[in-house]
Amino acid sequence: MSDPRTDRGAESASLIGVKASAEMARLRTVIATLVRMGIDVDEPFERRHEDFDISLERIRRLLVQIGDQSVNRAPDGGAQHHVPGLTHTAGLVPDGRKGPYPWPGSRRRRRAGRRVGKRMRRWVLLLVAVMAVGLVGCDKPRVIPIGDAPLRYRDEVFSQTETTKNIQYGSALDQFGVTQTLLLDVLTPTGDTVTARPAIVWVHGGSFKSGDKSATQIVNEATKFAKLGYVGASINYRLYPSGCTTNYQLATCVQEMTDAQHDAQAAVRFLRANAATYGIDPARIAIKGVSAGAITALNVGFNPDDPGNSGNPEFPSTVRAAVSISGAKKLGTADAGDASSLLLHGTADTVVPYQWAVDTYNEATAAQLTTYLTSFDGAGHAPYSDYGTEMFEQTRNFLYWEMDLPAAAH
Repeated sequence: MSDPRTDRGAESASLIGVKASAEMARLRTVIATLVRMGIDVDEPFERRHEDFDISLERIRRLLVQIGDQSVNRAPDGGAQHHVPGLTHTAGLVPDGRKGPYPWPGSRRRRRAGRRVGKRMRRWVLLLVAVMAVGLVGCDKPRVIPIGDAPLRYRDEVFSQTETTKNIQYGSALDQFGVTQTLLLDVLTPTGDTVTARPAIVWVHGGSFKSGDKSATQIVNEATKFAKLGYVGASINYRLYPSGCTTNYQLATCVQEMTDAQHDAQAAVRFLRANAATYGIDPARIAIKGVSAGAITALNVGFNPDDPGNSGNPEFPSTVRAAVSISGAKKLGTADAGDASSLLLHGTADTVVPYQWAVDTYNEATAAQLTTYLTSFDGAGHAPYSDYGTEMFEQTRNFLYWEMDLPAAAH
């Protein structure tokens, strides 16, 4: 298996025109199909990110620049798109029926375009979205959702959020036999009328010995996603004075990670149990964390059959997706049916070694799970200052596709 570490510059979607020849053939087919339908191929389909500031016309130009001439001149001076099965020739239309075929730019073509345009708009957008996913090798964290702004779950559609604090979601004994009350804060968009929204469980870091649900970075991220239309639940979980800082194989450290996993799973079950109260779609719950919280998020994603007993036992602990900032899976094994995952990790991380993230990615890949690893070359632990915006955008894109948000309530 190839090393998932890649050069970030080489990953840029601005180099999309030099992908493999199979992708070039796909582009030729799409362009020819759109032209045959009378659709304007010069229309930009996405301008919401500099890496994706492209149009179908730019794709055509890129094809020409690399020597793969997808467009020639027709005998009458019109554009002829050479695609197997779709070649436009005088006297033969693409489906084999005899008769003159209207070339792009002709009066008949313009009339056909006007008739088809509105009716086919949704189909074309879907086609372009599928094409965009294919162009980047199904690299969903880099595929920006397509649609008119403001688009819920992509754009900030709410300016304010509301927080309900210190909600008890469960309780559990700690390592000393003392019952710990488990609390979370729920963040929702102000004025939202949708009653079945995707939810994210947010898990703070702190080496399993410190930290709180009110951690600035966690609250900031949860607030950003609430403004997109999500419900957020920032949780506290059982912590211990010893923590886990070096040897994660120590029995005490394994117990601390297990307790954190079980508590976070109880939070997932709490959201399902109270979906109607908080306006949550119980089929669209994800989890994200940083550092120890990222380890916890991945352990939750890969261990749905080890739910613990921290509360709400009658509901499942599964999540659709797990997002890790500087974390790794340290418990259990990756199996078919586990959550999809996105790992965001610095290659120079000395707190949670980068190799652990690579191992997690490789294990998930071997289990044929959907998983992505974005490597930040030379970056250390939790590199928010340098890569905060990129990590937010990749998380947004990844969750949009993995949680099937185009089909979610809007």
